[in-house]
Amino acid sequence: MFTDAERALRLFAGLMGQCDVRVERLRQAANDSFLTVTELADTLVRQEGLSFRTAHKLVSEAVKAVGPTYQAQRVVDEVQRLAPKAIGHSLRTAPGELLRALDAENFVRVRSVVGGPAPDTVKAEITHAHHELAEIQAWLKGKWELLERYPQLIRKELAAIL
Repeated sequence: MFTDAERALRLFAGLMGQCDVRVERLRQAANDSFLTVTELADTLVRQEGLSFRTAHKLVSEAVKAVGPTYQAQRVVDEVQRLAPKAIGHSLRTAPGELLRALDAENFVRVRSVVGGPAPDTVKAEITHAHHELAEIQAWLKGKWELLERYPQLIRKELAAIL
């Protein structure tokens, strides 16, 4: 089981070592997609006090109204246009804050829960993993040293018995 996992990790590491990651292209693709609309709904939950269901329904209706071509400003405009009918009043959240919710970098940054992609969270997880690795390596070193001493300990015990 572990052999297959190790082989897959080695293959993946080799693949990633050969990848040419075009960061700006990826950033642009993330910002030019509907990927971040869930954060817009989450922002409405936090800022407007809407229920999760209501916020996501409002954003979903706005996305449908925008059509297949993503434009962040149009999504915000549609959310603002649809809000009075959907929630009974205009949104209090500033348009700039709604636009910020649709920014891909903001989308990553605000996901700071354990295991989330926020840079500070990832750094903390890496630091934690390094500490765990050091503890495991120290434990293994102790076990290997003990194993290396066993033949001598066995001979000593045998000599005491005989």
